[in-house]
Amino acid sequence: MQTDQSTVTAYIEIEELFRNLNEMGVKMDTTTVVSKIVSSLPGEKYRAFRKAWDSVPEASQKMAGLLARLRKKELEIKQENMQKGENSKPKTSAFVSNTNDHKEGKSRKPKPGASKGRPQGDVRQML
Repeated sequence: MQTDQSTVTAYIEIEELFRNLNEMGVKMDTTTVVSKIVSSLPGEKYRAFRKAWDSVPEASQKMAGLLARLRKKELEIKQENMQKGENSKPKTSAFVSNTNDHKEGKSRKPKPGASKGRPQGDVRQML
């Protein structure tokens, strides 16, 4: 299985290969196919899944059950990745003040008569 490939997609490809081999007369036991699928699951993400699957009784280790569990695990991984993505995004705020004037009740409006270097009145009259 390729690392960027979906586990469900890989499962479907292996299942199709299994069917094609059976049609050509090469008989394979489903237990062998299930073992191949589980052993090909990539690294750390599926370590717990492999251990959990080993604890399932052999009589219950069927292809349909494996597919259902793989789908569930893939959804869990997608949700974890989405949550990690949300948590890693920087929080942004619009219109953040860098002063504490608003906390102390101070007004940022200029007092009457204080020009602070800006012309008072109608700019058109000054031109």
